[in-house]
Amino acid sequence: MPKILFRTGPDSDGKWEEDHAKISVSVKGVDESRIAAIRAPPTSAVSAVIFAAKYPGKVIDIEVTVLSDDGGVLATALNAVTLALAHSGIENMGITASCHVALTSNHEYVTDPSLAEASNAIGGITFGFVPNLTQATCVDVHNIIKRIFPGSFAY
Repeated sequence: MPKILFRTGPDSDGKWEEDHAKISVSVKGVDESRIAAIRAPPTSAVSAVIFAAKYPGKVIDIEVTVLSDDGGVLATALNAVTLALAHSGIENMGITASCHVALTSNHEYVTDPSLAEASNAIGGITFGFVPNLTQATCVDVHNIIKRIFPGSFAY
């Protein structure tokens, strides 16, 4: 369950923005090699939907703690961050709905695959969408799907 903390004051890296809030996402509970891949999409998704200009000189800290991973951790993290953001009272433009779909070797699609199903898949996509904005906030494409549709996805 992610936690969203709202604090004032400059952050430690010295890159402080006075005219809008800074969004900081940390991820715990996964190995170091996966942290960046899980941290970037929620940062982008939250940045796309909050009214950062309404919180000048603030830092919005989002902590995602993965308690267990049986597949689809990115989609789950996006959904959890979205619900925590809505619960926090921070003004935003909409809720991001996320899902993960895997493509099997016999060309069947598996929605919300387990870790075993995802590891046996030949490709997959995690998609985050804000319905009221008709805007995608996350498109994370894996393996063969990149080769089937080259140049179709913005990375």
